[in-house]
Amino acid sequence: MYEHEYARLELDSHADTCAFGKTCLVLGDTGRTVDVGGFQESIGSVKNVKIAHAAVAYDCPTTFRTYLLIFHEVLYIPTMEDHLGNPCQMRDQGIVVNDVPLQHMPVEERAHHSHSISNEDPSLHIPLTLKGTMSGNVRKPTWEEVNNEEKSIKVHMTSHAVWEPHSKSSGDIEAALQEDLNRNILLPRNIGMTQARGQVDDDTVVGDTTDQTHVHPAGSKVEGNASADSPADGDVCEVEDPRLVTLKALQQQQDFKGVLDIDQYAEALLNELGVTESGAQGIASKLASATTKKRRPGFVGPQQLAKNWKIGLEAAKRTCEATTQDAVRDFSTTTGGRRLKPHHWLMDQKRIDCPVYHDVLFGKCKSLRGNTCATVFATAFHFVRVQAMASKADAHFSLDDFFDKVGIPSRLISDNAPELTKAEFRKKTKRAQCPIYPIEVDTQNANLAETVIRELKKKHYRRVMMETNAPEVVWDYCLE
Repeated sequence: MYEHEYARLELDSHADTCAFGKTCLVLGDTGRTVDVGGFQESIGSVKNVKIAHAAVAYDCPTTFRTYLLIFHEVLYIPTMEDHLGNPCQMRDQGIVVNDVPLQHMPVEERAHHSHSISNEDPSLHIPLTLKGTMSGNVRKPTWEEVNNEEKSIKVHMTSHAVWEPHSKSSGDIEAALQEDLNRNILLPRNIGMTQARGQVDDDTVVGDTTDQTHVHPAGSKVEGNASADSPADGDVCEVEDPRLVTLKALQQQQDFKGVLDIDQYAEALLNELGVTESGAQGIASKLASATTKKRRPGFVGPQQLAKNWKIGLEAAKRTCEATTQDAVRDFSTTTGGRRLKPHHWLMDQKRIDCPVYHDVLFGKCKSLRGNTCATVFATAFHFVRVQAMASKADAHFSLDDFFDKVGIPSRLISDNAPELTKAEFRKKTKRAQCPIYPIEVDTQNANLAETVIRELKKKHYRRVMMETNAPEVVWDYCLE
């Protein structure tokens, strides 16, 4: 009788990459190695650790099903007894990692999926135990469980894409989002919003008859000739620079010309936050760098390219700097790994060196083909492609059609709609090595697909539907 080898899968946020020991099944070798160091230099480091694709099995005590947990781009260290799971790498794949113990949560917030690892499709729920560290019990699977679809349910816990835990773009995006949250905390919406004529609160109306009453930026009312800046007893009076434009001054203007001047209003907001001109330039540079991504160098160097193409070394260097190499794998150090994941399909599709904006357009009625909406893809140079679909949850199917017939763009830009940024849509973009860059919240105009949808609705119905007397139920034919 076969005896399984069991181990613990421990969550470790200090490990920047998932690491697996001897009780895992290695599915394939990427051919790349790294040097792994400890938490201090005196411990030393482990040289030439392989980056591999590994799998462990989880036997669910509730459903009595076996789940094959497949981890891509992980470290394989045969001397380790247990495994280390990096929450960030799993969350990047869409796996939900709730790592707060139940005893540290309020009673009203405790739920079935608390303190567990879960996934929606396919359904997975692994309760975590607390033994010094948060962990779950797994075992080494068999090749029969790997090859037989009926023996196990396969769940991809990490992405096929190359994992770069120290990528500068990830840190810049996180810093920009954190800075945006800090601005919302320091300057609440009711403070930064300039009051127009109309209702301010239940008791105060701003208008021509309320010249002696205005709203202070801190939210309190000032009556008569009392000054909002007059200090109370014992307070320190701060002298403000008279050259600075403040929100308070703009709010007290009766003609509201100041708030209608975008540049003057932006200057007032920065002054309210205490941001200097150099600080504003720093914020702008961080936001700009957050939307850029460094190209990963391939395995073909200038010397090899000069030899293959029979060109000079300088020309080969310029060529390597100006181009990228996708789906590259080096098997020179592979030692008999099984079930190597092929990536040649990625090279069959065209690569587009430009960003593509996309959004969902909803029709006025259900079409003859049963479609209720359509995915709209657009570029800055007015290329538009429309793919009708039965529901917005089918957006990932339109992505397959776009990749096959048009190509894979350098990045996809959309709003934060779940059907365009999560689940199958996100998995397919990661598989194609096409990053998704969501636009900032409440900035829908930054998505060019919104403008295209507006023009499609306006000109589509005027020039196509109305002029040809086409029935409403064929709107999807006209769009495509």
